[in-house]
Amino acid sequence: MGRFLLALPLYLAMLLTAAAGPSMSSAWLKITVEQDECIKHGKEAVQENSFNTRFEVLGNSSIYGERGDYTALVRCAAEMNMAYFVIAGPKGDAASRYMNAIRDRVTAALSGSAPAAPSASEKSGSSSAAINPSQSSGLDDLPGQYSVAGVNPNGSTYRGEVTISEDGGVYNFRWRISNGDTFRGKGRLRGRILSVDWGQKYPVIYHVDEDGTLRGKWANGRASEDLTPNR
Repeated sequence: MGRFLLALPLYLAMLLTAAAGPSMSSAWLKITVEQDECIKHGKEAVQENSFNTRFEVLGNSSIYGERGDYTALVRCAAEMNMAYFVIAGPKGDAASRYMNAIRDRVTAALSGSAPAAPSASEKSGSSSAAINPSQSSGLDDLPGQYSVAGVNPNGSTYRGEVTISEDGGVYNFRWRISNGDTFRGKGRLRGRILSVDWGQKYPVIYHVDEDGTLRGKWANGRASEDLTPNR
């Protein structure tokens, strides 16, 4: 397995960089699902982000597609509990946006959240992989105060408040739980998916509903949390 993990990024990098250009963005994701489910969500993520040219599933292990000058490849290795994502193309910032959008789409699907379909501009080949918040209902005024209702991995429930502030595209979270615990985290919005790193092994993955409610999964999908805006 060690040889596979070392060789896979190099192999994919060589494949995609040769096909699409000098810039590449990559990431891996720990998964606990079967191979077919990983492939299913990988296919949906690649197609929903408009990588439909020369789209192909290779041997029930990899999903390949092109979007203009950019190429995408998702490699599922359920036997090793991992999925690997690579985007290559002429501009590094665009490759990174596309990679994050595809990875976050798969992450959200595996955690039980369902992100919105891509916008019309994305389907037509726009260079941005994320929905423009100013044009999307429920995304205009994320900063503010929220009431928290959550379920822990052991099934117990909790309540509290969350304050969300925004600074240069980064959303800062501060949780105040009714038992006195406080937590802090930071995240970025990709479409309607907001992934928040709060210092634990797994992030909190929220889906932003049109009414502004954030519905999240944490602890690798074993726990949930809803944030209701206090407006």
